[in-house]
Amino acid sequence: VLFRSIVMPYPDFSPELSTPLLQSEIHRSRKVLFMFAGTSTIGGIRRWIKRNCEAHEAQFKNSSQPHSICYYEDFATSVTDSARLGVPAGYPAQMKTSVFCGHAAGDALSSRRPTSAVLAGCIPVLICDLCIYAFEDTLDYSSFSVFIQEDDIIEGRLMEILSSIAPETIKLLQSNLASVRHHFVYNISGPSQKGDALDLMVSQMSSRSSLLRSYRRWWTINHRLPVDVNAYPLIPPPLK
Repeated sequence: VLFRSIVMPYPDFSPELSTPLLQSEIHRSRKVLFMFAGTSTIGGIRRWIKRNCEAHEAQFKNSSQPHSICYYEDFATSVTDSARLGVPAGYPAQMKTSVFCGHAAGDALSSRRPTSAVLAGCIPVLICDLCIYAFEDTLDYSSFSVFIQEDDIIEGRLMEILSSIAPETIKLLQSNLASVRHHFVYNISGPSQKGDALDLMVSQMSSRSSLLRSYRRWWTINHRLPVDVNAYPLIPPPLK
């Protein structure tokens, strides 16, 4: 119960995302307006995201006119494709060249995409009506992310919504992204650092006094239970 009350960032240890980003890197010109990487045949809304990108790019197929790019990269062809177990090598670099990076449920509600986006300085576009995000009770996601309802994606409004966001708003979201980035970092080379993912988890745990009291009560009752699996037979002993 205690740990289920805290949603942690899905780790991303890609070397390309391991070093802190400078403000100049976050605000630099990025050639792709929106990118999403993931298997489109799992998670119902993903195929609609891909359709939004395909429809947008089809408008400019035979035109030399500059346009905002909507890029979708499929990880695999189906839910059973073993390619899903890997991550495309260019995935982090693509995020670093994109303004907005999408997240949508696949075979689970959680994924590394919000974390990867934040680490890459790419504004997360959160397209999951049922999702609860890491530290959402502490961090104001609306200050560094964009929420889009799944119905808007089904209606084909993805690029319309993103294109309507003013440049000054994008710059503000990017600046706020830089200020929360350390909360999504796991320090694997040494002890946890102040404000990183593990440190924030401990801070959240300590603020849940009622849950901690419940856990202490549970421990008081149960800590003397035997750990030997044989002490818990599959078939209950006969009544005496």
